[in-house]
Formats: sequence, C-alpha cells, structure tokens
Amino acid sequence: MDSPKKPPAQATINLDTQPAAATVLEEWLPRLVESNEALIAALVKLRDVYLAGGPRTEAKEVLVQVRVALERAEMVQKGP
Repeated sequence: MDSPKKPPAQATINLDTQPAAATVLEEWLPRLVESNEALIAALVKLRDVYLAGGPRTEAKEVLVQVRVALERAEMVQKGP
C-alpha cells in the first residue's frame, strides 16, 4: 500500500513586519544621528585642544567627553 503524499509546504508571508521594522528605524535612527553628532563635537574639541597645545586639564575634560560619546555610540549601535 502506498502512503499518501504530503502537499508541499508553503511559506507564509507576514505582512505585519514592515510596520514593526519602520517603528524600530524611527526610534533608532534619531538616536544614531544624535550620537554621531556628539562624537563629532567631542572629536573636534579634542583635535582643537591638541593643535592649540592646551593644558592637560583641558585635554582631560575633552577626553571624558569623548569617552562618554563613544560609550553612548556603542549603546546606540547595539540597537533597540
């Protein structure tokens, strides 16, 4: 006796993923832009202090800003 053949499996399409992806991007993208702006500002300050030969205390303050901006950028990069 032959066993009955199974119909081929069909993929299901989930139409709800598009709005979810858009929501994630809408939340994540502004944070990414903001963290990039903070990184740029901190790095520009660091460059300016370095080129001006500023005092070490000023350089340390700028390095703290750079560290904070980098930590924030890492968190944003990981995503929501």
